Amino acid sequence: ENKKKLITSILFVCNINSIRSPMAEAILKLWFEKKIFIDIAELERVQLIYGYRSNAEENFDLTCHSSKLFSDLESTYFDLIITFTNEAYNEVKTKTKTQDCEIEYIDVPDASQTTGNRQQRLDSYRQVRDLLIEKLKDRFSDYLLKQENY
Repeated sequence: ENKKKLITSILFVCNINSIRSPMAEAILKLWFEKKIFIDIAELERVQLIYGYRSNAEENFDLTCHSSKLFSDLESTYFDLIITFTNEAYNEVKTKTKTQDCEIEYIDVPDASQTTGNRQQRLDSYRQVRDLLIEKLKDRFSDYLLKQENY
């Protein structure tokens, strides 16, 4: 197996950074504190709603969330770019093809597509949050193990 290079910076990219990317950013910032630089970008600009509430329940802080377009980033150099949609994956691949960075796609449903009453929508956001935690724990298990050994 190839020795993976150490990850010092991660960018999460989604079509619209209203749920998955801000949640993922908040989760990893809590886990890694300031040991890994984590940022997010979106393909289109939009507002964040239920993500705040479902994340606050787990102490993931989204209050500092600010939205920035992937196309506006001064630098797209990150060790790892994780996307949550096929569109974002393809856009990132095109824009970073001359760079040495890993690009991954993590399949997590978009909670904003949920219909129903407020409780049903909030439950959907919680499910997305929990799925993200599970997938990110799996993806970064080697880093999390190292952290516990400090």
